[in-house]
Amino acid sequence: MATVSKGFYLGSFIGAGSLALILSGIAPVQYVLSGTQERAGLTMLFSAVAAIYLAVVLCVLLYKAWAAIQGDYARTTPGKAVGFLFIPVFNLYWLFQAFWGYARDYNKSLVAHQGMATRVSDGMFLSLCIVALLGIFLGLAVSVAVRFSSPLALTVVNHISSVASGASLALGAMVVSAMCDATNYMRQGIT
Repeated sequence: MATVSKGFYLGSFIGAGSLALILSGIAPVQYVLSGTQERAGLTMLFSAVAAIYLAVVLCVLLYKAWAAIQGDYARTTPGKAVGFLFIPVFNLYWLFQAFWGYARDYNKSLVAHQGMATRVSDGMFLSLCIVALLGIFLGLAVSVAVRFSSPLALTVVNHISSVASGASLALGAMVVSAMCDATNYMRQGIT
């Protein structure tokens, strides 16, 4: 079975994630400076395109990672791991099952098969889920601030949201790297 390209997934995650983060940080500033939403809207459109690319790449990797550990120790199928992330509201819960659950199930599989690979840090996967959830709620706060708040409040909330998104990006890069390594190890077969 072919291995997953760590360079592609990590590069795509960091590149698209950074672009989306930078553009989403610029848009509210454009709104504050210009007083109109046209420029900010165009910037957010480009940010959304980068975020969609990032989501597609991450879903493909998540599918491949779950496919590599199928058996007695997998709590879900690859299709459910990815598909349930698209169910509104439920996806806030499922995020933990898809990512943190993957780390836990991968580690169980290694122990059961006496694999020699390094276990993945399930704490890192859990941290990613928590920070991503925080980023989602802060992103919603930015949206509300755009509609109902002063430019100063918008800027403050946007900066806080950017810090959470930056932490998500850093943790996400580590998780993507670990998932690539784990998937490649499982695809080679535990000896």
